[in-house]
Amino acid sequence: VEQNGVTYDDWFLPSHEELALMCQVLHQSGLGDFADTYYWSSSERSSAIALVHNFSDPTEPPEAAKTYSAHVRAIRAF
Repeated sequence: VEQNGVTYDDWFLPSHEELALMCQVLHQSGLGDFADTYYWSSSERSSAIALVHNFSDPTEPPEAAKTYSAHVRAIRAF
């Protein structure tokens, strides 16, 4: 990703725990422009199952088949 003439190549998909924290701290405070939907994490259960986080109902089970369609939110370390 290029921004203001600088290329950033350190973006990554957050873990399930990082997504839960983003939901709790950012989304529930109205920050980050998150949709009330599922977001993929980088956490996996198997080659066919990964963890998602539902930003409209965080109590829902976090597993989904990798064929499921969900949003992504790339992040980077500062």
